[in-house]
Amino acid sequence: MKRESATHQRRLQQNATHFLPLFVAALCIGVIFFVFRLVVSGSPFRQTVVVVGSPTHVISFDAKMRSITAVDVPDDALISAAMGYGQYTLRALVSLDTIDHRKGRLITDSVTNALGIPISGHVFSRDHTDGKIDIQQIRKIFSLPSIIAILADRSSTSIPWQEWVRLVFAVFRLPADALRVVDLTPAITTITSPDGNLMSLLDESRVDYLLDTNFFDAGLRAEGVTVAVYNTTNTPSVGLRASRLLARVGLQLVFVGNSEPEAKRCLITGSSEHLSTKTARFIRQYFHCDETHEGSVGHETGADVVVLLGTEYASIYK
Repeated sequence: MKRESATHQRRLQQNATHFLPLFVAALCIGVIFFVFRLVVSGSPFRQTVVVVGSPTHVISFDAKMRSITAVDVPDDALISAAMGYGQYTLRALVSLDTIDHRKGRLITDSVTNALGIPISGHVFSRDHTDGKIDIQQIRKIFSLPSIIAILADRSSTSIPWQEWVRLVFAVFRLPADALRVVDLTPAITTITSPDGNLMSLLDESRVDYLLDTNFFDAGLRAEGVTVAVYNTTNTPSVGLRASRLLARVGLQLVFVGNSEPEAKRCLITGSSEHLSTKTARFIRQYFHCDETHEGSVGHETGADVVVLLGTEYASIYK
């Protein structure tokens, strides 16, 4: 019996020895497949994130993850803050965001407002954001260890962890010359405050000139879908602000105006063909729009899709 038991144990050990390499190989294949799915199945649009630091970086990945466009936002220049806060420096807004428990939303919306760039998320990463942005800074921010840090502290970012992994592997594959940096220094002007002090101000018209086409989404631009934007609320400039965001990614605006009655949620209208385009999908996702094939507003503009902005979106500017 002892001899049979020993023989049985040897067979089990041999089977385990043969099985372990197969298990490791299967595990590696599973991990590779998982990473591949993350990399190729992400958003079909340009992804832009705010990395809060000193200075704060805005980092934008093109839809195919083959290039990066970045700008540094000076933290000592006044910008037009969101949510009715008025004009503050970005450094002050970071403090206000914490005090008022905005969870990064005040920073994200304010930078979006100041630069006119649709931003999909933020991350607090002060450890790696000292000095001007370069490819080495970006590789530190989106490093492999950062995945563990993001999973351990989800409060540090609004970016889904799956998207973060996708960005990490995108940065890992990019060459050093894939980064284009836009210098916003010429957009900073000096103004005199009511108490007589000189202060720096980020001039939005100069920002628009400097950014130009650098944040175009090639896929959206190529569709050539025309867009009309209407503000249905009593909050002024909502349509102009939204149209600035859409123009920044390369959409073709044919009309911006006001309409009644007031809506709560954003509504996008158009034909079935136009509502199935990437352009309509981008607008629907970014502004959280409902959609309909029926609509009387905007027909006279000849636009392919019409966007009616409501109070939910307008709350950003109150």
